[in-house]
Amino acid sequence: MKLIATTAVSLVLALSASLAGGQESFPSRLITVVNPTAPGGTSDIITRGMTEPLQRAFRQTVVTVNRVGAGGAVRGQYVARAPADGYTVLLNTVTHVMIPITDNALGRPTLYSPDDFILLARITADPLLFVVHPSLPVKTVKEFVALARKRPGKLTYSTPGLYSSGHISMATLT
Repeated sequence: MKLIATTAVSLVLALSASLAGGQESFPSRLITVVNPTAPGGTSDIITRGMTEPLQRAFRQTVVTVNRVGAGGAVRGQYVARAPADGYTVLLNTVTHVMIPITDNALGRPTLYSPDDFILLARITADPLLFVVHPSLPVKTVKEFVALARKRPGKLTYSTPGLYSSGHISMATLT
């Protein structure tokens, strides 16, 4: 929890410094932190853990809003279209960056661009783990790929969902 509080204070300082030249003192009203996942997920727990330290530091109300849907594109579009005034901020995930990149690669229109955002702070590091059932006769990723090529359509995998780092990683693995 100390890491979350320290990160929250860093976020406050970064936001305050970037808006120091503005007319009104920041913050003068409610701050909304948009969470990319459904309530109860890791991102939600982290976001809600930041709320109280941010409120103390800002001396202003800070709320968490969950915007889910379309693999995360809903929350990205929502924050990208919000006024660029620091009152609507996004708890970002790898998926947030992957959505427009994947859409571009597939020739689909994008709802936002990574350039619509400025990174203020890294809050966590979420390593991607690749695990298999012990009954599979593999010990390395290379062996797994070889086995999958020998058994097309026979192996299945699970990820958190479309555009997730797990999904994109598995899609590009072979």
